[in-house]
Amino acid sequence: MSVAGRESGFWLDRAMLWAILLFSLFLNISGTENINIEETTTTINGESKETTEQLESVHDSCCPSSGIPPAPRLIMLGQTGVGKSTLGKRLFGGKPGMCASPNSQLNMTHPVFGIGHSLESHTNDTAWIAGRWLGIETNPCVTILDTPGIGDTQGRDCEHVKQIAQFVRKIGDIHGFILLLRGSSNRFSEHLQEQLILLEETFGPSFWNNMIMEITWWKHRPSDIEDRLEDQKMDEKRKASEWNHQLAKEFSLAKEIQLVFVDPMFKEGKAKGNESEIFRRETSKLFDTVLNNTPYKCEANTCKQPGFTDGIPILVTEGPISERVGGKIALRWKIWFGSCGEQLGIRSYTIQFTDMLGSNITVFAMKDDQGKDSAIPKEGSKREGFPANAFVEDKCSKELLGKTGQCDNRLSKYKKVNLIFNILNEASFGSYWVRNTHGSSQQVEVKKVVDGVWGEWSDFGQCSRTCLSIVDNTWGAKVRTRQCTPQQNGGNDCQGDGKESIQCAHGPGDNGDVPRMCEGNFDKWSSWSPCTSSCGGGVKRRRRDCREVNCKDNDEGRTGNEDAQICNSDDCPVRSEYSPWSQWKCTQLCHKPYWKHLTREKRTRKCIPKLPKHEFRNCENMTDLTEESQSPCTSITQFSKMVWVTSARLTGLTQVAMTGKKAWSRHGQEMKSSLPALVTDLDQKKVSRSGSLWTHGE
Repeated sequence: MSVAGRESGFWLDRAMLWAILLFSLFLNISGTENINIEETTTTINGESKETTEQLESVHDSCCPSSGIPPAPRLIMLGQTGVGKSTLGKRLFGGKPGMCASPNSQLNMTHPVFGIGHSLESHTNDTAWIAGRWLGIETNPCVTILDTPGIGDTQGRDCEHVKQIAQFVRKIGDIHGFILLLRGSSNRFSEHLQEQLILLEETFGPSFWNNMIMEITWWKHRPSDIEDRLEDQKMDEKRKASEWNHQLAKEFSLAKEIQLVFVDPMFKEGKAKGNESEIFRRETSKLFDTVLNNTPYKCEANTCKQPGFTDGIPILVTEGPISERVGGKIALRWKIWFGSCGEQLGIRSYTIQFTDMLGSNITVFAMKDDQGKDSAIPKEGSKREGFPANAFVEDKCSKELLGKTGQCDNRLSKYKKVNLIFNILNEASFGSYWVRNTHGSSQQVEVKKVVDGVWGEWSDFGQCSRTCLSIVDNTWGAKVRTRQCTPQQNGGNDCQGDGKESIQCAHGPGDNGDVPRMCEGNFDKWSSWSPCTSSCGGGVKRRRRDCREVNCKDNDEGRTGNEDAQICNSDDCPVRSEYSPWSQWKCTQLCHKPYWKHLTREKRTRKCIPKLPKHEFRNCENMTDLTEESQSPCTSITQFSKMVWVTSARLTGLTQVAMTGKKAWSRHGQEMKSSLPALVTDLDQKKVSRSGSLWTHGE
């Protein structure tokens, strides 16, 4: 297969890989202009590569609709004649780009980098061209900026750096700064060192992270490889080591920079030996390095602020700054004096201060003539109103080794101005800025941090409950408040609560320390209890509950929780009573001889009636009035003569014994001899004389 066929097949395989990758991404993000490719694996030349760069989606054209050229974006740097334009054309496959920046003087239909062409030869504005990588339609778009050659014959290197910075600020991320060096060179020229210093000072130290060194005029024909080895003992590895050594020596760079050896003059049809394979290897290395780099972002103050390279002081400190009295802060500025033809007095400046009342004064002045001679001492003077416990630190970005305070005018392109407060006081708060003959920096305000402060407590308001109920034991609350004077500038908020609540249960004017117990209403009366007595005046009771400590009376003047009434007040029936028993009396007046044992004694009693009449215990039922003993009479006369008096009328007295003039009853009671007198036997029967008869006295 011919060399041309091999190259075509190689790039065709590579193009197919890119097409598959980007088409899959396009399907996932259909309708968007830009896509992100993160941690995407591609295989180039049989090797797996991790790409972490953001790429533009594949369009029919690489021309942006937003005015921002597609990524990745490469900036070509190098001295005049090093081959930047030639390399740019070769990276587009020798084909015209698809579009260019509208402010350029390129042919917008078929923009190309001409041999020996510099955009700045036609315009002062920076221009770019966008096209397919290596001119293959299936490859991603890439944007290439071809800058004017370093060591410009008109001394415009500094202006060119400004234009590059302006370009970076406009389009955003830069994926690679391609520094072109001749293969025959082994050290940085003075102009190139100066330009790199300008770039580092403008873009900041992170500029080196995206640096790639391209060695031009380094052909890969077998004869060229042999000549380098024989004459110089030189190959790609040794060349990379030499240049990284130079970077460490001239710029104190610790990291190693990737070198690539893409021959801008390579022509596929005239390739010899492994020249085509080496070309593919080196272009792949270049593209993969660009993809793997984290894009440079214009975030350094020296890059973001366009007036910096014009000598206008820029503010580095992000403001405003909030700090407390007694705190420590530092305000930082930078002043570019560069190499664009330093103007007299550009390094001198004043620090201006506007206090909290709005008064503007100059608190510090610096006279610096080290642009003429770094040995000339700087003269800084504090003015009235300069903050107490503060000082100004003024030094170049790079000082002469071992000579503190003396500027290295070759390496330094700007100075640093730091106003350092060891202790902030009340008079330190306000706005500060730096002014020189080219202009003034932005102001930075130093704000006083003030913590929130509580005011006095208000009086307690009324209690939400006027009394405490023992039913639910729910307390009320009364509240007092205090107002917080808000914090200022990031101070601490008032600590604690702005409202205080305490429990209470009292009315207005009461002693809040002692709760007032609620006065409730009595419940309904219970039913009456049974009467304590069925007659004679008993008592019945009822009660009602008070669920609070006290209850108000609301029932016919009754007080308390108990009520009592007299019941069953009628007299109780009285039990009838027996009278005492009478004496025992013999029921006979006499007895026959030897019949005494047949005699009996008897006694009697009466029923004494009571009122009210008892239902059971009354004289009608109390009939047990007589009692007869079972023993013979103890005193009785045995008579020899018995006179029997018989009469139908003598029913209660059947016989009378007569002894002389005495008459005796059957029971032995002596009758008076006068007989008219009434006598009573043991049965309480009366007898009297009527003629010759004893008659019953009924």
